[in-house]
Amino acid sequence: MERSKADKLGLSYSIKYEAGALGGCDPTIMGMGPVPAVQRLLARTGKKVSDIGVWELNEAFASQSLACLRELGIAQNAPFDNVNIWGGALAIGHPLGQSGARVLVTLHNIMKTDRKDAKYGVASLCGAFGNAGATMLSRI
Repeated sequence: MERSKADKLGLSYSIKYEAGALGGCDPTIMGMGPVPAVQRLLARTGKKVSDIGVWELNEAFASQSLACLRELGIAQNAPFDNVNIWGGALAIGHPLGQSGARVLVTLHNIMKTDRKDAKYGVASLCGAFGNAGATMLSRI
């Protein structure tokens, strides 16, 4: 929606879509697709892991999440308390066909409420056959 339309409707806005990226890996490496997707997103936007204030990474299963965090350097370079702060898919759920919407809406809501100081947030998830996507939101 255009900003002028939001103003006309009296809607508030504070967060916008910044960029998105797709990535993938060998499908035999289950769940690691978010790594190249996030790396491509960061390269596209010129951001580093440490620039991201909130991460919402879908959890296919626990070891998959930990492997992605390690491979991306999130566990080493950023505070671990900015990843899935309301709980991930293992706690909230993994709605079939809706996980992408769930991680993005959760990221948006976290940035509007609990992490108003976060300039950037990234949501990512893996898909079938090694595919993955990542989206960056930014504060206006």
